[in-house]
Amino acid sequence: MQKLLYAIVIACMFQLLLESCSSIKNYSITVMPQSMHTGDTLYLKAYKGKSLHTINKMALNEQGIARFTGEPALPCGMYAIGTKNTGSSFDFLISDNQPQRFLVTYDTANIPQSIFYTGSKENTAFSEYRNKNGNSAFNDIVMSYKQYSMLSLYIKSHSDMEEYVLNKDAYKQHYFDNIDFANECITRMPLLEGKLFEYFFHVLNPIDTTELKWGIDDVLNKAAANVEVYTFCTGFLYEIFIGSPLPGHEKIAEYIAYNYIFAGFTSVFDTDFVARVKSEINWVSMNPVGSIAPDVKLQSIAGDYIKLSDIKAKVTVLLFLDPDCSVCREVVPLVYAIYRDYKNKGLEVYAVYPGYEADLWKSYIIKEKLDWINVWGGDQPDIIFNNYNLLGLPAIYLLDNDKRIITKEISVEELDDLLNEIFENPTQKP
Repeated sequence: MQKLLYAIVIACMFQLLLESCSSIKNYSITVMPQSMHTGDTLYLKAYKGKSLHTINKMALNEQGIARFTGEPALPCGMYAIGTKNTGSSFDFLISDNQPQRFLVTYDTANIPQSIFYTGSKENTAFSEYRNKNGNSAFNDIVMSYKQYSMLSLYIKSHSDMEEYVLNKDAYKQHYFDNIDFANECITRMPLLEGKLFEYFFHVLNPIDTTELKWGIDDVLNKAAANVEVYTFCTGFLYEIFIGSPLPGHEKIAEYIAYNYIFAGFTSVFDTDFVARVKSEINWVSMNPVGSIAPDVKLQSIAGDYIKLSDIKAKVTVLLFLDPDCSVCREVVPLVYAIYRDYKNKGLEVYAVYPGYEADLWKSYIIKEKLDWINVWGGDQPDIIFNNYNLLGLPAIYLLDNDKRIITKEISVEELDDLLNEIFENPTQKP
């Protein structure tokens, strides 16, 4: 009862204080959680995309209160308050034109239903909208909450383009209609990253590089309406494609780098980011299709050395594997079956282990009875990584009789299809 009375007194004092404040120069957010104890620490965190980073922390005083204050005022976006590991936490909104002095009370056992704001009508409305699970009619909600810029942005951004879902081409064209790319606040909430990922990996065909480049151009031209949105979208798209294991995605990352990071826009990005991108693009640009595969002289299981260029074969599969890799253990037997089908027609396999565990590698070869050419880096494993950009293992390169790269980073199915064309079609030249 005492805590309740204290909360009422605090709320009244807050209302009087807010009425006397006419400008937003700083923030002061008072938090009164139930079911927590004196000395417990709460964290104020800010969203950047889906990531949260701590900007302030406070321990509860004897009255069970933590007050987060600071200067200047918080930039527009979504924030969270909770314990260190995000347990018992809640999200709230900050708009440029709304007070940043308010009180929040809640019960940690049931935050959504118990949370109560004094001095923040926008977050009261935000809580109301979330408790309704966003089921109210979209237009009615926007009209009711349109005076709250961040809440309106949040509601509109979460609204799907349902009228286009059944028309795939129209859905691609209109997928981002409810995203305000001119508003930098969109980068400080956890929605945009999810929509970008969904668009490029599920709405578009993720292995159609032509379609992906079209999507990149469309999205980043929209994002150019705001520098912060542009750098956010460009950086995020670069990261998901440079880190993707899907075939051709390193070329999409390269496309983003040359057309949207290096092409006159470098100054808007963090210098460390640009330097890293340049290094990574130089790396993934190694060994383009059509070039001669870098020659390596690696140690066999018997201890002698075998050069890639010394292999006499119509076609050579350059296979990078690791017996400690679960995917490799699934893929290698499939490649071996293909090898058995074509080895008498002019196929050889140069299987490279880029690791350090010689005994593990030798045991694996013997156990699996892999009687193709098996080699490893021996006492110079870096020679492999200095010559080949291994984005992941296993990695399959297909080489012609001159050791020119026909294709690389392909699946077993693609390898089988290509070898079938080469060996079963007399007009097909490797």
